[in-house]
Amino acid sequence: MTSMLRAMGVPVSYCANVLSRMSTTRLNYILSYLFEFSWACAFTIVGCLASGSPRAAALCFVSGALVFSFVEYGIHRWWFHSPASFMTPIHLAHHEDPRKPTALPCVCTIVLMPIFWFGFAFAFGLKNGSASLGGFLCGYFLYSLIHHAQHSIRINQLPLRWMRLWWVAHAIHHGRGDANFGVTTPLWDYILGTHTTRARVREAANERRPKLDQIEGMR
Repeated sequence: MTSMLRAMGVPVSYCANVLSRMSTTRLNYILSYLFEFSWACAFTIVGCLASGSPRAAALCFVSGALVFSFVEYGIHRWWFHSPASFMTPIHLAHHEDPRKPTALPCVCTIVLMPIFWFGFAFAFGLKNGSASLGGFLCGYFLYSLIHHAQHSIRINQLPLRWMRLWWVAHAIHHGRGDANFGVTTPLWDYILGTHTTRARVREAANERRPKLDQIEGMR
């Protein structure tokens, strides 16, 4: 994307500034949730009706959600944390102030939806494309909810241990920036070797001192 903008003669810094201003408004934050929820419900319902087979629709839905989990991991790791990406400054601003409302501009959902639809229709067929896209978008909406909760609810307020470990994993990401990229699931962190725990962070403290104050600050 960055190279494309440069080829078109569009200043990358200009795009970053425009997106940054749009992505940090309260109105955009609310509209993003509304658009995500609406698209997810619409494609899931259409997919169930068009598939003709509940089993096929469920399988496509789960497949779409699994695809999203990898897309989420990949974008977070290789785009939001890439030195060459114009999205990096926006994401780093979120690292500096995690409680500030930040979301992709809601218009992106409208612009990208036809592209996603054609992609899923090509991969899964016209009948099952909607169900798979519904799973993908439900994964995206779930990601938004979880990410918001991780910066709104403190770790010591969580009732279950596995939830606290989930929150700690994301806190470690904010402290290090090179691990625990998955928000909805640690699956791809385990597979691609980027998952770490607070115990491992402490063990590696002599080699690379992490920002443990950020981790503890989310308690």
